Amino acid sequence: MTDLFIKLVNMSITAGWLTLAVVIFRLFFKKAPKWINCILWGMVGIRLVLPFSIKSVLSLIPSTQTIPGDIIYAKEPHIYTGVSALNSTINPVLSQSMAATPEYSANPMQIFMAVASQVWIVGIILMLIYAIFSYLRIYLKIKESLEIKKGIYLCDRVSAPFIFGVIKPKIIILSSMKDEDMEYVIAHEISHIKRLDHIWKPLGFLLLSVYWFNPVLWLAYIFLCRDIELACDEKVVARMNDEEKKAYSNALINCSSRQRLVSACPVAFGEVGVKGRIKSVLNYKKPAFWIIIVALIMCIAAGVFFLTDPLDKDIEGSKERFFRGTIISVYNDSILVKVDEEYTHLVSDKTFVPTVNIDYPIFEENRRVAVRYNGEIQESYPTTVKGVMSVAYIDEEVLSIYPENSNVYVYKNSPDPMEPTIRLSNVDNRFSFSYSAYSSFIARGEYEVKGSELILKCDDSDVKYVFIAEDGGYVFDEKNSSPIPEYKYSSDAEAKACVPDKAKFEFDRHETPLDFLYTDYDIDNDGEKERISLSYGPTSGIFSFYLTVAKNGETLCKDLYSYYHGEMSFEENEKGGLCLKVEESFEGEVYILDIVMENGHACLYDNGVNIGYLYCNTAEEFSYKLDMLYETEGKGVAVSHPQYHSAEVEAIKNERDAIIESHKYVTVKYDQVTVAYDKDADIWRICYNLCDTAGGDQSIYIPSDRSVITSVYGE
Repeated sequence: MTDLFIKLVNMSITAGWLTLAVVIFRLFFKKAPKWINCILWGMVGIRLVLPFSIKSVLSLIPSTQTIPGDIIYAKEPHIYTGVSALNSTINPVLSQSMAATPEYSANPMQIFMAVASQVWIVGIILMLIYAIFSYLRIYLKIKESLEIKKGIYLCDRVSAPFIFGVIKPKIIILSSMKDEDMEYVIAHEISHIKRLDHIWKPLGFLLLSVYWFNPVLWLAYIFLCRDIELACDEKVVARMNDEEKKAYSNALINCSSRQRLVSACPVAFGEVGVKGRIKSVLNYKKPAFWIIIVALIMCIAAGVFFLTDPLDKDIEGSKERFFRGTIISVYNDSILVKVDEEYTHLVSDKTFVPTVNIDYPIFEENRRVAVRYNGEIQESYPTTVKGVMSVAYIDEEVLSIYPENSNVYVYKNSPDPMEPTIRLSNVDNRFSFSYSAYSSFIARGEYEVKGSELILKCDDSDVKYVFIAEDGGYVFDEKNSSPIPEYKYSSDAEAKACVPDKAKFEFDRHETPLDFLYTDYDIDNDGEKERISLSYGPTSGIFSFYLTVAKNGETLCKDLYSYYHGEMSFEENEKGGLCLKVEESFEGEVYILDIVMENGHACLYDNGVNIGYLYCNTAEEFSYKLDMLYETEGKGVAVSHPQYHSAEVEAIKNERDAIIESHKYVTVKYDQVTVAYDKDADIWRICYNLCDTAGGDQSIYIPSDRSVITSVYGE
């Protein structure tokens, strides 16, 4: 109910801008036909009824989302009126008075909106009761009226003529009305029926009943009722001479009744603005043709300017943008960033950054971050960044740089499985330098160019790397650089430098894409192909990658895996399903992983075993003794398997072997697997659990010789 109320408040504010435009039009175009005013009020009604509109660059609506849909969850609620002066006046007061505090279980704004939505419902009920009561009161009065002509009735109990009914409207006339007045009154009421005013006025009141909380719309309804009468007067007196106009005015005076500011029904002859109507009738002159044309043009312009929504704010055609700031609030699916002043021309001083598809890092308040996005923002206050490409801590920034923002240089002759790569930002003087798949260290910092030298200086250390410009690339200067590790790339080989002296880093004209492998395949069997892609995960001593499934630009899932490093490719298996082929880098073994969509995740199966996506590093160290001492306490179930004592059983060598062996004993549902190893006890711990569920996990302990299997179930 609260969401609906917020939606309707925003719609009423949007219609309020059009209402103000119509009021201004009435002031400056008094000689325009009054039926033009009625058309404009109809546009206001359309704005109130339709929950959507066409977006246009010509729209004059400042904002269609004055109140953000998630304002009830905001730690510091803000509104976005589209008018900077209003924002700067209202938001400081609002954020201070409605800010979330730890001692309350709900945000003050959440409580306020919940109460407001209930009051809104009560208001609608009262408005409808008033309308029904008014209808029944009039119905009882005219119940004994006398029909003198088809559709025309005389009644003794009414004080003014009017139209009653919607489907079969009746013209009700006073029994005491003078004969000279009756002709004009009947002509006026017949004109109402032809114009369907007996339908438009109740519809207007129905909309007012829904949007009763907006005072501007009360003004709109009052003016609508007046313009309906004025338009009808004009139509009747258009062919009258001056004497007939005077007689018509006398009929208005004779039939005038006590004026009510707002009435639900009926359409009454002498109830609304009698003094103004008499003045309009006596001074009426047929509008000049050019006035009608100008009024129609203004009417069309009002539709273009106020029936359309503004375009989402776009920075130079959605080109990639970059800003820095400080995290001030962390939510489940976003962070609120206080943007550095130098970047506020791109976004507002506070900006929401969605983090649904950002797996790393774990965000904390008061941390400095760098945000890259595709240039689009959603109009709100604070603004919301759309198309987030990367979010990184500035003090830990890996700088996931994309083609438009960096020059990428690669050493292609390295013995290392991962080509050493330098990324030089074109946005600022930041760099990243990764040189080995076996190193968790990624150099990052500021770079400078001195003559032909490129100097990479790492943050918070004396580590630096020097390169000499040559033929559009850079040559590594080992003598003047910090040491780079050496690695053995096979069991019987000598250690080699992954980046030797004079190593030539060539400019990669293709840049380094975000996805190093992708294909289009109907993975969920819905008849439409999805984009299945692999991208590099965080390097922390192991090789990891993201498996992402997207459709029409929207990410359906993005799961992190750790597996053997090697050449990867997508292929179809014998059953026609999609699989990932991995050719391991060292021994050359080939592994086939089936890709299956389960519970909203893209799962990888190795010989029927779900290898589980990860949220922590694989094969972390643990203490088996401490686990048994503090965690199990009788919960573990030990199962001995003496047949594994055979010398023919191969020992568990790595995480893959441990997962495949443990999977034989899994009895719980899971979508996440983590592996740990106690090197002193030579025991593996494999934990299976549902990542979004507390408890219900199963930890399986297996020694490398597979002699005893121990299962521990979490509560």
